[in-house]
Amino acid sequence: MIIGNRLLLQQKNWIVLLFSLLVSFFSKAQTDKIGDSLLLVAKNATTPQGKIDGWGGLADYHIATNDSLSRYYQQRSVEEAELSRDRKLIIRNWLRIAARYLNISNRLENISKAREAANRALNIARTEKMDEQVAFCQLMLARTWRVEGDAAKALELINNANAIAASSQNDSLKVRTFNALGDAYLLQNNNLLAFRNYLNGLEVAENTNRYKELTYSYGRMMEFYLVIKQYEKAKDYAYKILELDSLNKEWILVLDDYLNIGRVYSSQKDFDMALHFYEKAIAEAGKRGFDRYKVKCYASITNMYFSADRFKEGLEYMQRNPSLAAFIEKAGMGYSVDFARGSVYIQLGQLDSAYYYLKKSQPFYEQYVTYINRYSFYMVYARYLQQRKDYSGSLTYLDKAKAIGETSKNLELLQYVYQQMDTVSGLAGKYADAWQFRGQAQHLTDSLESLSKEKDLVAVEIDKENRQKEKKTQEAAERIRKRHNVQYLGITAAIGTIFILLVAAGLFSVSRNTVRIIGFFAFIFLFEFIILLADNQIHHWTHGEPWKVMAIKILLIALLLPLHHYLEHKVIHYLNQKNLLLQKKKKIPSGDLEQPV
Repeated sequence: MIIGNRLLLQQKNWIVLLFSLLVSFFSKAQTDKIGDSLLLVAKNATTPQGKIDGWGGLADYHIATNDSLSRYYQQRSVEEAELSRDRKLIIRNWLRIAARYLNISNRLENISKAREAANRALNIARTEKMDEQVAFCQLMLARTWRVEGDAAKALELINNANAIAASSQNDSLKVRTFNALGDAYLLQNNNLLAFRNYLNGLEVAENTNRYKELTYSYGRMMEFYLVIKQYEKAKDYAYKILELDSLNKEWILVLDDYLNIGRVYSSQKDFDMALHFYEKAIAEAGKRGFDRYKVKCYASITNMYFSADRFKEGLEYMQRNPSLAAFIEKAGMGYSVDFARGSVYIQLGQLDSAYYYLKKSQPFYEQYVTYINRYSFYMVYARYLQQRKDYSGSLTYLDKAKAIGETSKNLELLQYVYQQMDTVSGLAGKYADAWQFRGQAQHLTDSLESLSKEKDLVAVEIDKENRQKEKKTQEAAERIRKRHNVQYLGITAAIGTIFILLVAAGLFSVSRNTVRIIGFFAFIFLFEFIILLADNQIHHWTHGEPWKVMAIKILLIALLLPLHHYLEHKVIHYLNQKNLLLQKKKKIPSGDLEQPV
């Protein structure tokens, strides 16, 4: 996780946790009755893969709200995979289990479970010498370390996978590997290397032109541009994903796309447009009967208010939509709501209420959550104690936060801690300590400014590489256009030549059958050429939907076919008659012609 906004450190991290939960749940949930539908699919499946996917889908569906039921269905998927004795299916199932836990990786135990599942898959892949599967397993393991902020371990695993992908013909593996490298370098603040790998992944995805690879790469590019705050580029990719998901009728993903577009606008501080897309998602969810999806939309809007420093509106909105808090409570994550409320009450100056909710959530943040979430709690609690004028207690919690910043080697976290320690020490009258903390904060500020200048240079490099890529794309498109124009010209010349031959056949003494054969091919070529010219426009109108393309082509052929037969009949009849007249003139005896005087 990359933290670049201080407000996120103070107020918004709870909603990030919420998103990790909701993404896992709603990626499978389509209606309130989806569980019954998934159960029916699992029971009716006849193939091993169908059964594994069916039970796995149920485990995904229930992971957020019913852990015991999710684990029951997960075990069913494991049993089916084992019974199949298909190593690839077994590995794939363990990787799906790992991904399931990583989707709710806000708790340390889930990261451990994900790593255990990924290691089980890796052991099987290595034993069976299945190199590509080994690479996929290493990518999943790298994800577990990346979630914990350990970019070095993640990068080591990804490089191992990359060595396999380089000699593989599996485009999906290459796309995943390049993007995983991008994620790891981004975690290390190496934006240029991250961008180059994202770009490599995108190039492979575009060459395959496969839906899943394209949307995956577009998504990583969108997130990258969000991190470097190039919002227009981020929007470009977000809209591309929306277009592809709409074409493929993936309606739940379309709703996710609306929320992602809203998130980009919210990051850009265009809150009116952000709210427009969040409300569009709510309306579409209601229209399609995806009622439970609305909770995710409510979370997005609440987060938007907090990010805009409109804490009171955010809290009121959350209270007006009790289904949001109820869902989180049912999922066993009520502590995140308590933490959010405590954070907001600090902003509103209601310290007694803040204390109640912060103390209620503290045991969870002390024991069960990842380092970045624990850091957020310490910073917020230190601020609460500062407002209580308990400066000694505030410094204690700031020191805990500092330890996390040092362990994670995150300069932004440390800089903010030292700034707060400077402020609190000054309020406590510890001026020597305050001076020391101020110096450390300034040193980190200088380091970050240096990094910021480097980021500006990186942005220039990224822009340069973008222009080069766009230039190459335009040049490739121009080469294709010229090649097509030459082909169209050649086809036109060929059709013209055939019609010239057809006319010539009518001027000379050739058999009726020859005229008919030449005429048949001449008109076949002409009308097929007309259909060819119309084909691109048809696909543009229909967005490539098969039934629409077929309907328009049937209509077009229904119009052209009678015209084809009519013109062919008339022209050939005319030429045959002309040919017969010429033949008759040649047969007239010379004595019957009028002789000149």
